[in-house]
Amino acid sequence: MKYKLLAVVCVAIALAIVVLQCASRHLGSSDKRGELVLAIRHAQSMLRPLRNRIEHPQAGDQAFFIRASFTDHNGRKVLLWLKHAEIAPGGFKGVVDEDPFDLADIHRGDIVTVATDDVVDWTILHADGTHEGGFTQGLEPGS
Repeated sequence: MKYKLLAVVCVAIALAIVVLQCASRHLGSSDKRGELVLAIRHAQSMLRPLRNRIEHPQAGDQAFFIRASFTDHNGRKVLLWLKHAEIAPGGFKGVVDEDPFDLADIHRGDIVTVATDDVVDWTILHADGTHEGGFTQGLEPGS
């Protein structure tokens, strides 16, 4: 009788673990989306210090990158990294650093200006290979 009860408890625990693992995989995508939203908010909260840093680089600052949100012809958001980021009136200017899908008018190598509100992330690359920022890295849908 003890062994039957022990076997039932073990099976119940095993089933609970399987259910929790399945639930965490299913909920993981929404968790990741929530993490992405928080990362974007954090990056945006740091844009004023970033602007100052671009205007007055520190020793070792090698490059500045901006990640901005663009809207495709279906109204969906497309996130693109821009290199050689500079300050522009009302936002930032940079060179598109990746091949955009679903954006007919924007291509890798184009110089674009984005409004501050469209900036979702930024990165400062240091001469020693380290970086600051990049808060949304790895949180993109499909990554």
